[in-house]
Amino acid sequence: MFHLLVSGRALECFTANFTPTRYPPPSEWSPKEVFKVLQKECFPPDHKITSHKELMSATQGNLSVSEFAADLRFRAMHFPYVSEQCLAAIFFVGVHKYIRTQLIRDGMGQDDTDLKTLEKHAEGYEFGRRVLRDFR
Repeated sequence: MFHLLVSGRALECFTANFTPTRYPPPSEWSPKEVFKVLQKECFPPDHKITSHKELMSATQGNLSVSEFAADLRFRAMHFPYVSEQCLAAIFFVGVHKYIRTQLIRDGMGQDDTDLKTLEKHAEGYEFGRRVLRDFR
């Protein structure tokens, strides 16, 4: 199965570096086994913990609201136990303060509003602020 996913020089490199004695021949691997080996061999042991901490403390920074939400969703793919509501809470805490303040004023919170709704309203606040700034 592995040879269908990787071929040429990548297959040669992977076979030479990762499979000689520690693993069965790559032709017998499933995609899940490939990713387990890559995780084990290519990332430091605390990579998952570090990635989880980064997800839980993510902030919007210079990203737009939609970019921030997409980034959270992408990061969460690696943690199947992180629910959509947990992402909403991370989003709520991580957006810019003026957005969070407006969300609260409009009756939305991190516990009772889904991510899609928070994102939609936050995009509106962000757009409004941009229009006001450009108008001045």
